Amino acid sequence: LIGGNAGAYTGFMMQRGRIIVCGDVNANMGDSMYDGIIFVGGEPHSLGTDCVQGEMNEHEIRWLEQKIKNAEIDCKVPASKFKKYVDEDDYNYDVIIVGAGPVGLSFACSLIDLNLKVLIIDRSDLSSISNPNPDGRETALTHNSLKILKKLGVWDFIDQDKVSPLREAKVFDGDSESLLNFAASKSSIDALGYLVPSHLIRHALYQKVSSFENLSIITDLTVDSVETDNLVGKVPLSDGQILKSRLI
Repeated sequence: LIGGNAGAYTGFMMQRGRIIVCGDVNANMGDSMYDGIIFVGGEPHSLGTDCVQGEMNEHEIRWLEQKIKNAEIDCKVPASKFKKYVDEDDYNYDVIIVGAGPVGLSFACSLIDLNLKVLIIDRSDLSSISNPNPDGRETALTHNSLKILKKLGVWDFIDQDKVSPLREAKVFDGDSESLLNFAASKSSIDALGYLVPSHLIRHALYQKVSSFENLSIITDLTVDSVETDNLVGKVPLSDGQILKSRLI
């Protein structure tokens, strides 16, 4: 942490870690930097090769405030006015989703209108994700689940002739003769829920996310681990590549 101004090439060939400069920075501040972040309260004279300005988030602002406070220096610039500079390839994606099942695909659908670069990683091949085979399983959708699928624009992709309304449900407890009986006819709703073949839900979700221009899917690879710190997440894959994201 530098309480005043910093000289040229402050972050030259920076490999990792964080540099905080409360004042200005001289020429080629982040030249050839690789995997670090430079926070600047003033202005850099020039950035240098590979260095670009990134976007600050609330977590980073709070982190900066705490670091400056702990250093007990008289920094004239509030943390909210700092600028962040990173390697131009610092983040491969804004969001990485591990798994292209119903949960992962649903989450991806919810991000469509947020102008984010999203990646889905799944060990299966693309054909089994884009056009899953019937497997005999049914998913019971509650009214809230149905509302979510409609809001995401997914419900219209499902063949309504394959949807079965759930009219009645009985709950048994072991060998007891007592039971709980729920019937739609005893209420103002048409059905307690809806049974839908699971593969149709997955197919509909894929149809929706495939229209998302900022979404990519990596298949036939597994995630070896997930590594995170306060500012970035890393996902090493089974083929050796390491992807970085703001959120995993």
